[in-house]
Amino acid sequence: MICNPNWKEISNELQPHEETQYRPDLIARVFRAKLEDLKYQLFKREIFGKVSAYVYVIEHQKRGLPHAHFLIILRRKLYAPESFDEIVSAELPDKDNNLHLYTAVIKRSNNGRTARIRDHDLDNRWVVPYNPYLVAMFGCHINVEICCTIKAVKYLYKYIYKGHDHVAFNLVPEESIHQIDEIERFQSARWIAPPEAMWRIFGFIVNEVHPVVYSLHLHLENQHQVTFRTHENLTKVMNSDLSAKSMLTEFFATNQIDQNARKLLYREFSEFYVWSQQYKMWTVRNKQIVIGRIVTANPFEGEDIIESYKRSSIISTSENFYCNPTNPRDLWERFKQDISADFQLVGCSSSNVRTETLHFISKILESMGKDINSFHFIDQNIDFDEDEFLSREIDDELAVPIPKEDLHTSTLFNSKQQNAYNSILQKVLSNQAVAFFIDGPGGTGKTFLYKALLATIRTKQLIALAAASSSVAASILLVVELHIHDLKFH
Repeated sequence: MICNPNWKEISNELQPHEETQYRPDLIARVFRAKLEDLKYQLFKREIFGKVSAYVYVIEHQKRGLPHAHFLIILRRKLYAPESFDEIVSAELPDKDNNLHLYTAVIKRSNNGRTARIRDHDLDNRWVVPYNPYLVAMFGCHINVEICCTIKAVKYLYKYIYKGHDHVAFNLVPEESIHQIDEIERFQSARWIAPPEAMWRIFGFIVNEVHPVVYSLHLHLENQHQVTFRTHENLTKVMNSDLSAKSMLTEFFATNQIDQNARKLLYREFSEFYVWSQQYKMWTVRNKQIVIGRIVTANPFEGEDIIESYKRSSIISTSENFYCNPTNPRDLWERFKQDISADFQLVGCSSSNVRTETLHFISKILESMGKDINSFHFIDQNIDFDEDEFLSREIDDELAVPIPKEDLHTSTLFNSKQQNAYNSILQKVLSNQAVAFFIDGPGGTGKTFLYKALLATIRTKQLIALAAASSSVAASILLVVELHIHDLKFH
């Protein structure tokens, strides 16, 4: 659902010669009212049927107009085309019988009906799927599609969980005559247009999930996580009744005194019982600490990074802390004692402790494609044995595990897969430089082919670097390196 700047609720409130873009407060309030009305139609009036679950997010376009993405799971199952037609239409309405709906549909732009849009005759093949009732009611772009396949996952990560937009920028002094390192100057920042700013100032929600999802804690006896603030007395923390409780212990405690609770599994417990307010406070504090340990990469939150590191150094090792600080050297100077604590325990001299710690950090950064010297932890460059680095890289590649099922994949190929497999493998084994492009829709077996090639090449003690365009694609392969291109074999 996209905001329509021509809604009468907006246009009627504008002063003479005033444009919609000058009233971001009006845009935010009207769209929110329309959104609440849409939710009422979907979840209270149940115009599509009873809803089992839903999730939606609010986004703002670069030009500022807000829009919402919904993913709805209906209780009933849709199988036949007739049931699809009850919800979605992809045809031009009858202009004579329903002029209002016809006008609303052609704004967005084979029963023979056509519409003249921008000097082109468009038929039903150009119509975005829509729900006639909602389009006529709201008078804006509302695209409605029915997804009965795994493609719903693609929609989740393409629209619902993709996160906010970013802009890339760098600041360059006018008098600078040196060559600019664009990567070094890269900054990550938010793009916020006035309507989004007003949306957040008003405190309107930006996402919602129904039903609420709980993260159920599992642990052994007396091994649950306990959190505390840096100024708290540890003795009092350990003696506190609150520290002895967790979601799991309270589940067991309720079972001892409530026979109805004994009929429920742990995962069913939250459907009938509510955690106490005191435990809710403990949960919120716990989440605050955990979030603090995985710090955002916002370069303007240096103080937050330092405070989070202070908290994390109490309850975890430095390996659990990932961030992009604006002043890495300052962070190193502040926390080098905590970072090097493990090396101090083995009795190394102070100089060796620093060397081993920096060596350890260097290896972590190398695995991420970074060079420790670019962070300037110390005044001079940190040099380690290049042969050691190269040897470690080769050893890591040769140690990539090969799933057994991938070794037998090549015996299950169809003719086209077999042809591609043989052609690529022949070039690899003859050490010829060549590039292949494998094309085809989802589900046609491209990944099946990739896995077989990776397995075969690696069993011959050769190195195959797999690259993927996204983390979702990377998760299905044994990926060593991420790249912006499709999979390649060298």
